Amino acid sequence: MDIKTLAYGMGISALCLVIALIPVSAQPSADDFGLEDASGEQGTHVIVPVNITTVKNGPVQAIVFNIAYDKRVINVTNVLRGELTSDWNVFGFNNDFEGGVRVSLAGPFAYAISNGSSGSIALLNFSVERTSDSINYSHMTLSDVELSDPEGNFGTAAARNGLLYVVATPPPYNRSGAGGETDADGDGYRDIDETFVGTDPNDQHSYPGSDAPAVTPALTKQTITATPAPTATITPAPVSPKQTYKLLIILIVALVVIGIVCFYYYAKRK
Repeated sequence: MDIKTLAYGMGISALCLVIALIPVSAQPSADDFGLEDASGEQGTHVIVPVNITTVKNGPVQAIVFNIAYDKRVINVTNVLRGELTSDWNVFGFNNDFEGGVRVSLAGPFAYAISNGSSGSIALLNFSVERTSDSINYSHMTLSDVELSDPEGNFGTAAARNGLLYVVATPPPYNRSGAGGETDADGDGYRDIDETFVGTDPNDQHSYPGSDAPAVTPALTKQTITATPAPTATITPAPVSPKQTYKLLIILIVALVVIGIVCFYYYAKRK
């Protein structure tokens, strides 16, 4: 075996070894992605949270999903950020589809959803329409769920669907505060829903989707906002450990190849 053949053999072996050591990036996922059943009276609004449970292979920095429903019964009039996405600065929805709405949201690296996290990522504000007396419920069906990590790797999670029932209109709200079904300010939103999203249950001008101050800011239809995160100055995202590891592998490969080439020419001159 001559020196040239030996050098090539060593180079190929070293390259195969290094490639074998490069880890395959795991796709972000979660144990569950879905919503619970809900109910509401005709002519009112119902807030339905979209929840994610136990994030894996994250962090998750962007989420996109579709939700289909019967627009004869209910309709999404607004979408708000959830507890895990309250500091995300890109958020939009489009319900100009025959059978549903598409929601997309993303945030800076500093506020990515970390592994093991669980909670709401969006709050769907449904108006209860019910245009036919024979239809008293609508499926809420999730599809095309996409989760993205800071490196742009896309994954998904098992979708859990729900039902929204239209219930008979009860007598006027009991404004005494009993039963959890009160509407103290008479704006058409239950006090329990207003408290959930951070609006004032005693102010008729403060309700989910209004311009009144709220813990979770509402967005208008088909609007994407891009404002800085309120509690931190956003700096360039640091290089993740996975990226650092890949750069180190590339450097090692380059050094190995350079060493083999130098060895080959040195042996040839001998």
